[in-house]
Amino acid sequence: MSDRDTILSVENLSVHFRLGGGVFSRASIVRAVENVSFALQRGETLSIVGESGSGKSTLARAVLRLVAITKGSVILNGENLAQLSNNEVRKRRQNMQMVFQDPIASLSPRRTVEQIIAEPLMVHQPELSGEERSAKVRDTMDAIGLLPDMRNRYPHEFSGGQAQRIGIARALIVEPTLLVADEPVSALDVSIQAQVLNLLSDIKRQRSLSLLFISHDLSVVQHVSDRLLVLYLGHVMEVGAAKDIYANPQHPYTKALLSAVPTIDFSANKPKRTRLTGELPSPTVEHVGCPFASRCPMAQAICNEQKPQLNTVEGRDVACHFPG
Repeated sequence: MSDRDTILSVENLSVHFRLGGGVFSRASIVRAVENVSFALQRGETLSIVGESGSGKSTLARAVLRLVAITKGSVILNGENLAQLSNNEVRKRRQNMQMVFQDPIASLSPRRTVEQIIAEPLMVHQPELSGEERSAKVRDTMDAIGLLPDMRNRYPHEFSGGQAQRIGIARALIVEPTLLVADEPVSALDVSIQAQVLNLLSDIKRQRSLSLLFISHDLSVVQHVSDRLLVLYLGHVMEVGAAKDIYANPQHPYTKALLSAVPTIDFSANKPKRTRLTGELPSPTVEHVGCPFASRCPMAQAICNEQKPQLNTVEGRDVACHFPG
């Protein structure tokens, strides 16, 4: 694709937080996201995967400027959001919307479904009349599989799957170019997960929507992703076409994540599971070498001494001294 098809370009993005500090103690720096770069094309789904604590949600919120960016750039539709004031970013939010993890908690219990879905219109399209807003709400509800006559109900009257559809409708009603979905199905039953994933795929295709999908579960994103970005402790480990990574992962961390996906293969040829030992290192530690070295079953001396750079291996970018 050409540069004109690039909706989002993230370059060398870092997000650091100060932790503690006072008269008698020094503040620590939490390096939640460290030097991350990627691009997202029009109509593409890029899934960001990794364990809890790997920085996925922080990265997503930094892209939307919901957390402060320490350094780097976030270029959406040709405009660098990192250089805009909070007021200016607020005006751009029509083009970038978010679907949250907990469908019930993300909806106001005191508002009807129509009021919840129409809220972005009140902010970004205040010129619309009440009748026009109601018409858009009904059309959007119909498009995501909710009956329009449900619009006067309250969130507690809906199941988790229906509540998540309301959240999706609220995000879509202003017709954004970028949709960020942060663990949107992790709180749902497996059967409902499939319905919501199919809905997101259909919407993406119909509207040429670009989707940034956050998940810790590689089995969830397998059938909805065009590309994968594997994140560990805020660092990119591997990024490339989803089909290539699922078929032949090159980074030991990616292999461990994929081997943990449940399967029903009881044959003798089933690949041996890669087990990771230990916990995630502290994000307050600045790593000289590879951040994954302390848990990597293939680590050697150079892994603790020199940080690997992203290099092209088998058609994707891998940050590993010994890929494959």
